[in-house]
Amino acid sequence: MFEEKVAKLIQLTEQGILAEKELLDTVKSISKDVKEHASSPFNEGLGYELVFKDGTLGYEVSKGDCDDCYTVIIENTYRGLPVIAIAECGFDYCSNLHNIEFPDSLLYIGDGAFSGCFNLENIELQYTRLTQIGCEAFLGCNSLKTITLPRTVKCIKDGALCNCDSLNAVIFLGKELKKIPDSFCSNCICLSLVSFEYTHIEEIGYGAFSMCTSLKKVHLPATLKKIRKYAFEECRNLEELAVDINYESWDKIEKEDGWNRDVPSFNLKFIDCEITVEKGETYLYSEEWLKNKLTMTHHPSIKEQIIKQYLENN
Repeated sequence: MFEEKVAKLIQLTEQGILAEKELLDTVKSISKDVKEHASSPFNEGLGYELVFKDGTLGYEVSKGDCDDCYTVIIENTYRGLPVIAIAECGFDYCSNLHNIEFPDSLLYIGDGAFSGCFNLENIELQYTRLTQIGCEAFLGCNSLKTITLPRTVKCIKDGALCNCDSLNAVIFLGKELKKIPDSFCSNCICLSLVSFEYTHIEEIGYGAFSMCTSLKKVHLPATLKKIRKYAFEECRNLEELAVDINYESWDKIEKEDGWNRDVPSFNLKFIDCEITVEKGETYLYSEEWLKNKLTMTHHPSIKEQIIKQYLENN
C-alpha cells in the first residue's frame, strides 16, 4: 500500500501536478509508520535525508552521530524506500572509519563524501548500481589499496581518488564512462595498475594520473580520442603505453602539449608497430609547475603541501 502511494506521488510530480517539496513532505509524513530493519546495530546514529534525484525517490545517508565508527553497514532501504546516495561530505574526516558496506541500491556518492578518511581500507562498489562519483569523493583515503568501479558508472568528477597514498589498483568494468576526470588519481604514488578493460573511454582528463610515480604500464582503450594536458605528468617510472589501434589512428588522437611532461622516454605499442616516445619537457618546481598544481585541486591541505614542495626545491 505504501509503495503504491509513493509511486502515485512520483507520477504526479513528474507530470508537474505536485511540486518536489510537496512530494518530499508528503512521503516523510506517510513513511513515519513504516518499520525500519531492526537487525543492524550499525544503522544507529546515521543521518538519513529524503531526496528526489533524476526521477528516483530515496534516502541520502551521512555519518550523523557516527564520527567514531570503525565499521558502517548501510542497509538497502530505510522507512520503506531505497538508500540511493551518500551525502556531500557525508562521512568526511571520519578518522576511525576502516570499513563501510554499501547498499546494492546506491546510485550517487556526493562531493567529498569520504574525503580525509585516511583509515578507510575497503571499498566494494562493483555490486552496486552506482552511476556517479562526486568531486574529491575519496581524496586522501590513504589506506585504500584497490577500487573496482561497477559497470553502471557514467560520471566521475574531478579529483575523485586524488592523494590516496596506498592506492595500487583502479579497475573499470563498464562501458558507460566516457571520460577519466581531471586530477582523477593525481599524486597516488603507489598506483601501479589501471585497467580499462571493457571500457569505452574517449578522454583522459587534465592531470588525471599526474605524479603517479609507480605507474609502469597502461593499456589504453581503442575508443580514446583525446589526452589532456599533464595527463601522465611526472609518471617517472612509466615504461609502456599500449593501445589497441594502429599508428595512423594514434596520430589522429588529440594530444595536448605536456600530456607526458617530466616523463622519461617510454615505449608506445600499437597493433602494427612499436615506437619510443622521447622524454617529455621538464618544468619541475618552476613557477609554472606551482601554478598548474594549484589549479588541479581545491583542497586547502593539498595546496599547502604543493607550496611547501615548491619552496623546498627553490
